[in-house]
Amino acid sequence: MITIIDSKIDMSKLELEDIIDVNVLQQFLDNFAIGFNCAAVSVGRRGEEFTRPSHYRPFCSNFIHASRIGDDRCAVCHNDFGRKAVSAGRPYVGYCHAGLIDFAAPVIVKGEHIGTVLGGQILDKPAKEENILKVANEIGVSGDGLWGAAKQIDVVPMQTIEAAAEVLYIVVNALAQSGFNKIETSILSSNLANNFIQISSTVQELSSNLSTPGT
Repeated sequence: MITIIDSKIDMSKLELEDIIDVNVLQQFLDNFAIGFNCAAVSVGRRGEEFTRPSHYRPFCSNFIHASRIGDDRCAVCHNDFGRKAVSAGRPYVGYCHAGLIDFAAPVIVKGEHIGTVLGGQILDKPAKEENILKVANEIGVSGDGLWGAAKQIDVVPMQTIEAAAEVLYIVVNALAQSGFNKIETSILSSNLANNFIQISSTVQELSSNLSTPGT
């Protein structure tokens, strides 16, 4: 919610929806996810989803998130990755609890963290069956099913994954900054217009006083 204090935007109350068109971001993330063969989603400053999940893998959507334990572990990972990304002020890439590579890119405007874009659900080397079966046992899902889904996950060089995270960071922050600049310009224009009206009113009053006989 945009809140103005002393003609300035209160950054502590600014939300993603105030400066980024959700439809534009959704379209970008959908295409980004397909182009890089990964998943993506954006969340607000409190972790609430701002866009719908893009290109989520069956490994995650059909198994990990289908388990309460798995879903809770994912939430912990997302929060942890988000904190590390905000702390670094740049994308953070790491392994999630299920052994996949995820990344988080903070959305920062004027030093204020207003959201995070999460991506990943990919691998930089083939998964090991024993590791996947261990995860399946821990969260209570089919070991054969999870292993079958794991074998469908793309294996991508770490350099490419890091580049994808950087692209996400650059583009989404550019969208956020552009939207913020438009709001600031609008506020400035409004203030200038109001000042002009006040100045004109003062000039007219002075002119009227000067032209009145006996003054």
